Amino acid sequence: MIELLIGIGIWLFLWILFWGVFVYGLQNRGIDYIHKYGLTATYFIFVSSLMIYLFRDYILHLIKDFTIVPFIFLILMFVFKIATYNFSNRYIVRPRKIVNIIKEHHIQFLAMKYKHIISKSAEIFFQQVLIILLVVFLASHGFNLLQIIIIFSVIFSFAHIYCLKIDGFGFGLLFLISASISSIVFPTLILKVNYGFVYSYIIHNLFYSVTGIVLWIHYGHRKAISIKRPKKKIVKKSIKKVKKKKSSKK
Repeated sequence: MIELLIGIGIWLFLWILFWGVFVYGLQNRGIDYIHKYGLTATYFIFVSSLMIYLFRDYILHLIKDFTIVPFIFLILMFVFKIATYNFSNRYIVRPRKIVNIIKEHHIQFLAMKYKHIISKSAEIFFQQVLIILLVVFLASHGFNLLQIIIIFSVIFSFAHIYCLKIDGFGFGLLFLISASISSIVFPTLILKVNYGFVYSYIIHNLFYSVTGIVLWIHYGHRKAISIKRPKKKIVKKSIKKVKKKKSSKK
């Protein structure tokens, strides 16, 4: 019991420490998902790699039976993300509502900028490493899937309640509901599916691109969509008009 409490305490400490460094250390210095996004990505990859190395004994058994299938889906996920960002920036005029939300609540994934794909993907990797470590740690101490889901539901709910304040009620509620659903999906995939942690990462990452494109289309309506069409050649028509005028004068 003492070992269990110490393990959970270390997990909470690392979560608060690494997340606190980013929020209060990096973001306060202008380093976020878009501005100096490379530093953000580097930071999250570094701390994630550090945790993987320190707690590798808990993770190694998850990568024994290698399969290429989830990694194919991983590649397709990034292709889809790039396609949605390309569609949004090329064919949709950025809705004023989206601009206001970004300014008011600093929800940067709604900007649908390519830089965000790199930095946010690294941050999601960090979150997923934390999730995997806690799931495997609880399972190793005899907790069944249902008990782990309940624990995650409590942790995820408390972790996202603050979103109701800083992100507004609408987006805060969206994040809270999504976190509650993920508390069921993530542990199930990690424990029950071969290389399920890859699928867990894919679902987590897709949430932001799907939410972004849906909201752009929703707030933009039809008037905001301006699909570029090739210009019609009018040279021949103008030549014909000139010839008609000349013939009429004759």
